[in-house]
Amino acid sequence: VATTIERVCPNDESYHETLLEHWRSAEDTARELYYLVPVVRHLVDIRADFDRAVPLAEHGLTLVEETDPQRPALLNLLGVAGWRTSDFPAALQWVEQVWQAAEQINDRRGKAESLRIRGQVMTNKGEFSRATDYYQQGLALNREIDNQQGIADNLLGLGIVQYFQGDYPVASDHFQQSLAINREIGNLFGIANNLGNLGNATEALGDASAAKSYDEQALAIFNAMGNRQNAAISLTNLGQSAYTQGSFAAASDYYQQSLVMSREVGNRFLVVANLNGLGTVELAQGNLTA
Repeated sequence: VATTIERVCPNDESYHETLLEHWRSAEDTARELYYLVPVVRHLVDIRADFDRAVPLAEHGLTLVEETDPQRPALLNLLGVAGWRTSDFPAALQWVEQVWQAAEQINDRRGKAESLRIRGQVMTNKGEFSRATDYYQQGLALNREIDNQQGIADNLLGLGIVQYFQGDYPVASDHFQQSLAINREIGNLFGIANNLGNLGNATEALGDASAAKSYDEQALAIFNAMGNRQNAAISLTNLGQSAYTQGSFAAASDYYQQSLVMSREVGNRFLVVANLNGLGTVELAQGNLTA
C-alpha cells in the first residue's frame, strides 16, 4: 500500500502520516523514519497536536542511533513542544540533549535551532538578557552556514525580546528584516508570524489601523494553513487592538475565540493572556466582579 501511494502521489505531504503508519506496519524502519520528522514537525508547528507529536517523537528516538542525523531534529521538536505547552523545564532538557547529539555529528543547523528554542523559553520566562544572548548566538551560527530560515527566525526572536522591553522601533526593524527573508524564500508561516508581530509593534507605536491590518493578514494565512496555535495568537492581538480603540464587545469576542482555541491546543501562556485581556475589558466597563 505504501509503495503504491508513493508511486501514485509522489511528494504529497498530505499522505505523510498515512505513509508513516503503513511503513511502521510493514516493519520498514528506514522508510518509517523518512516520514517521522516531517510528520512530527507538522503536528507541532501547524496542528499543535502535542498529544500525538510527543509520543511519535519519543518513539522515533528509540529507532535512531546516537549519531543518526535525525536525532537532533527530533529532540528539537520535543523542545518546541515543551515550549509551546509552557513546560519550560522539559523544553530545556530536550534542547540540552540536542547540543550533545549535534556535537557528535557536527550538526551546526541542529545546534542553531536548539539555541533559538532556548531563546524562546527565556523570552516567555521574562529572562530577556539570556534570551537575547541565545538568539544572537543562533543568528551568528545560521549566518555561518547560510541558513536563511534560521536567520529570519532569530531576527524574529530578537524583535520579540525588544518588543517586550518596550523598544518598539528596533523591534519593528527586526520584524521587517525577518519578513523580507521569509517572503524571499516563500515561507508562509514566517510571513504570517512577522505580520502578527508587526501588528503588535505598530500598535505600540500608535497606528492602530495599520496594526489591525497586519493582524488580519496574519490570521487569514494561519487559518488557511490550519494553524490553530498561531491563529489563536492573532485573535489575541486583534482583541488587544480592539480594546485599545475602545471596541469592548469586539475585543471580548476576539479574546473568547482565542481562549477556546488556546485551551484546545494546550497553550497555557496564551490562556493566561486571554484571561487577562478579558479581565481588562470587563474592568474598563466597570464590571468589577466579572
